[in-house]
Amino acid sequence: MYDFFSDLGIYSFNGQSHPTTTYDFVTITGNIASKDGNAYTYSPAIPHAVIQAGTRIFSYDANGNMTHENGVEKFVYNPEGKLIQRGGLSYVYDGDGKRMLELNQGSVTSLWIGNYYEKLNQQSSNTFNEYIYADGVRIAMRKNNHTSYWFHLDHLGGTHLITMANGEFNSRDLYKAWGEQRLSQGNTDTRYFYTGQMREDTNLYYYGARWYDPSLGRFLQADTVLPTFQGTQGWDRYAYVNNNPLIFTDINGQWVNVLVGGLIGAAVNFVGYAINNAAAGTEFDWGHAAVAAGVGFAGGALIGSGIGAAAGTTLMTTAGIGLEVGALSNIATNIINKEGFEPVGFVTSSMVEMSSVMVGQTLGPAGKILLSGVDEMAEYYITQKMRGYSIEAYDMLMNGGIGILGGHSALIPELENELLSGLADTIIEIGQNMVSDTLSGSVDSNYQPFGPSPSNVFFGGGPMRQIESFR
Repeated sequence: MYDFFSDLGIYSFNGQSHPTTTYDFVTITGNIASKDGNAYTYSPAIPHAVIQAGTRIFSYDANGNMTHENGVEKFVYNPEGKLIQRGGLSYVYDGDGKRMLELNQGSVTSLWIGNYYEKLNQQSSNTFNEYIYADGVRIAMRKNNHTSYWFHLDHLGGTHLITMANGEFNSRDLYKAWGEQRLSQGNTDTRYFYTGQMREDTNLYYYGARWYDPSLGRFLQADTVLPTFQGTQGWDRYAYVNNNPLIFTDINGQWVNVLVGGLIGAAVNFVGYAINNAAAGTEFDWGHAAVAAGVGFAGGALIGSGIGAAAGTTLMTTAGIGLEVGALSNIATNIINKEGFEPVGFVTSSMVEMSSVMVGQTLGPAGKILLSGVDEMAEYYITQKMRGYSIEAYDMLMNGGIGILGGHSALIPELENELLSGLADTIIEIGQNMVSDTLSGSVDSNYQPFGPSPSNVFFGGGPMRQIESFR
């Protein structure tokens, strides 16, 4: 059961030894008020930081990182907020802030290379684990180069069942709502458990950017990324997935609501289509509206899934921003020109722009300038082909030239906020479109190489484009 804020209130599951668990939340803030019968108290000086849960008492440093429990120092951090010491263990990170080594009194006990390889130095022998992924999901582990284990995950990506290569049972794990272990059978040979994250001990998980305590249902550190579109619940910087752990997961310790991002993207594009339709004076088409909203949902969800990754903007965020840059610039150009919505041009613009910005992440300024020209030429070529129109070399070169001129924006330092950078790119794209349209109308007012314009083809009326730059 959930409250008004969509916070989990009551959680139950079958089994005589596991009674119903109830959670209470503060009405005004949405913070956990009690969990498992333990009342929570929050700091008046550090917003949303829990300072007491039952008999456990916590204190924090000036940056909001939990340091002490019941008067005993448990966690030490470096100036970047990375945990470097926990009890007798210490940690070493690479230049991107990713954990590489775990040491016990100076001796290396664990070594990690990304999420794919780990070496565990145990008392009797060394263990080498290689993890195998499919579409970003951990599906198997090979131990010491010969023993294979296969992971069967639950709906949140957590390790539920592990079998051997021949299908033989290895282990089974089940979790409570916030990640505490409620059942463990067999000999689990991995440290990845709840939602696929690494468990360090019974009540501590490593989420990349931050550490999470499932017994509290809270992170030990404040989120370093302020929410872009999560509503008031998103401002609780210690909360785990907006206190809704049965539906959502946090992939890196910096939570952004993917569903909310998708819905906002869909709403923005739907409204954009409606304005485009009204400006052109064309009949409202629910199919076209669904195309616009669908692209918006995909773009918003991608943006939401990647913003705030520990190493900066992720590939998913970049893809989402590119998708929306293409979509919104297409709609805005149509509105300015009072032209009807064109599904072919809209989808092509979105997909090409998404591909372009993703490739651009690997290029320097000069490469990005040239890529912008290729981007415009590709959009022109693909759209003409899809519409069955001929390809004119002059038209393609003109679009490429305009793209190269607009591509000089790559020389401008990028904004720190990914969404603001995306907005700036959208404005530049609209400018390129308008220049292309203006030039295409002034080259030869009597030249009509493609017959009826897309406006006539799709809507039975509207102005005839002279040189068909699809946007």
